[in-house]
Amino acid sequence: MGTNPKINVEVTLSERICTSVAVALIIATFISALHTYLHVPAQVPIHFDLNNKPDRWGSSLTIFLLPLVSLILFIPIYLIGKKPHLHNYPIAVTESNAKQLYQLSRLLVAVMNAEIALTFAVITLEIGVFMAGETFGMWPVVVCIALVIATPIVFIMQMRRKG
Repeated sequence: MGTNPKINVEVTLSERICTSVAVALIIATFISALHTYLHVPAQVPIHFDLNNKPDRWGSSLTIFLLPLVSLILFIPIYLIGKKPHLHNYPIAVTESNAKQLYQLSRLLVAVMNAEIALTFAVITLEIGVFMAGETFGMWPVVVCIALVIATPIVFIMQMRRKG
């Protein structure tokens, strides 16, 4: 760590869009949590089994934990994205490939931040929908988790091709 070239890399439009989407999702998650909080009893489901049945209940205030965790995760991930020379890479970083690798790495971090925010938004929304007597099922959460797992793989493959 610290041996990669330290160069200035411009923020791309894609990175800005992903960061904006992440911020919007975090705000929407807080709004969804507030809406749920105002319309539910004192006890809400805080954990679901694989059949999407609640297996743990807690105070309705716990609905705010998900957006809070989403925000707490967003901040350091966002800041880490600003220092691509400190990131780990699957290939050697040189002066000739640094700009491309750094742009990919910054975009990876921004996409991951948006996907993490989306995952927390979907879970928060599902709790509110469940409390209203409906459900999306587990598929939206499974898809979000699959995205969070697949995204780094795709970006690592792109980085290897750039090298």
